[in-house]
Amino acid sequence: GEDERNQKGRRESEQDKSSHDKNGNGGSEKQEGEEEEKEDDDPNSNPNYNPPAPPLPPPPAITIVEEDTKVWDRLGQEALDRMPYTFSLKAKSRCVLAKLDTAAYESVLAALKKESFDHLKLLHLFLKDRTRRSPSDQADICALLLVLRFFSILSGEARTQIANHLEYIAVPEGFNLFTDSTSNQFCFIILQGSVSLLRKPETGRGKLEEFAVKEAGDHFGALTGSNLPPTASTTARRKPFQAKTKSPCEFALINRFDYNRIMRDVFQHALDSRVSLIRALVDMCNPSRRKKQVEGAREGGKGRGEGGRDRDREEDEEGEGDDDDDDDDDD
Repeated sequence: GEDERNQKGRRESEQDKSSHDKNGNGGSEKQEGEEEEKEDDDPNSNPNYNPPAPPLPPPPAITIVEEDTKVWDRLGQEALDRMPYTFSLKAKSRCVLAKLDTAAYESVLAALKKESFDHLKLLHLFLKDRTRRSPSDQADICALLLVLRFFSILSGEARTQIANHLEYIAVPEGFNLFTDSTSNQFCFIILQGSVSLLRKPETGRGKLEEFAVKEAGDHFGALTGSNLPPTASTTARRKPFQAKTKSPCEFALINRFDYNRIMRDVFQHALDSRVSLIRALVDMCNPSRRKKQVEGAREGGKGRGEGGRDRDREEDEEGEGDDDDDDDDDD
């Protein structure tokens, strides 16, 4: 038992000694690390000392500048030049905006570079306000659109008046111009692209079926006129249909009320001219009536001739009287 107690005591003494050595070494290592950190923070003792970066300045205060905009004003033109916005926008009331992104703007510019001069000139004329189109502008529009069948069958007077009421629109592919459940008051004249005309099947159920495709130069929509050939517009009241673009399209639009008014005036003018011509032909074909008209014209000319001679005689007498007065003054 004594031997076991002695061995246990020796083991405890060895453990105490080892723990004391560890504590001493750990303390020394900690002290050395603190001394090294102090040396690094001291600019005098460390030549590679880097001072800490200064704190960032506070952000500038937001200034609110209220600027009222009007209808048709443009906002954010910087985006078209790929420039960042320099201000923020906030709507003060309910707004309806037309948006144009940078990609679409650049694609339009690229497409315009490939267009012909006639098309660019026509586009420039259409973009003018209708009230500011001069007679030369109207003549140029008529000349450029004369290749279209819609204008080739109209008279010159009708073409000139209709050209002054045309409006221009451009729409992308897959755009619904109107549906079978909405009322349409415009006639669409296709300048470029193609349009699909759809309507419900005879049963009234199922998907819309394509019954016609309109290409450049064709027209469709709400339009009535006796001098135009039958088109889909003549059956629009009986069978409503839907118009959807199959490709990017450009149109010249005219309101059917303006068209009907113009055609009514042109028709009335043509009717008056024909009535006058028919009366002249009737007079020429009726000898007795023609003879009376000739005699009336002769009598009228004779009366005018006698009256002219009487007026000449009176003027001569007045002239002689004036000469006598002049002689008296000389005496």
